[in-house]
Amino acid sequence: MGSWGTGSFENDDAANWIAELGTIVPDDLAQILVQAADYPNYLEAPASRIAVAAAFSGSFLQHVPATPRLAKAREKAHQKDLQD
Repeated sequence: MGSWGTGSFENDDAANWIAELGTIVPDDLAQILVQAADYPNYLEAPASRIAVAAAFSGSFLQHVPATPRLAKAREKAHQKDLQD
């Protein structure tokens, strides 16, 4: 039975995506959000659910105390921002 609800993670698409979060890097989050922004008129439900979960996760990760891996990912993302 699938999951459903009004929360950011209360659907199958977001739940499946969050299960893979350990393998996702900041560039993946950025790519998901950029792709979602490229479709301003209409975004299919699965893609929109994943975009909401990614945005929520990215926002949350900015406020999590940094582990060495997370600190390195944040620094890499910051350096990329400075280059762009």
